[in-house]
Amino acid sequence: MRITIEPERTLGIEAISVDPNYDDTIENVMCLISLKITTVSSSELELIYNGRLLPLSTTLDKQNIREGHTLQLKRRRTSCCTLL
Repeated sequence: MRITIEPERTLGIEAISVDPNYDDTIENVMCLISLKITTVSSSELELIYNGRLLPLSTTLDKQNIREGHTLQLKRRRTSCCTLL
């Protein structure tokens, strides 16, 4: 199946398509993405579908993601606070 990956604008990357299987995990999809996007480490990214963060261990099928659907690719939010 083919799904579209739409990166947030701040990543400076164009939309791409990947061809995972329905039973692939989100972690496997991230690996497919990392083969096409090499400017940002996949460990810095997360996928969003219908406004929800997709856990790496879940499958496309369990999230009801089908052929032609679009996932948003965003930079993972990290906290960088230092306590003094």
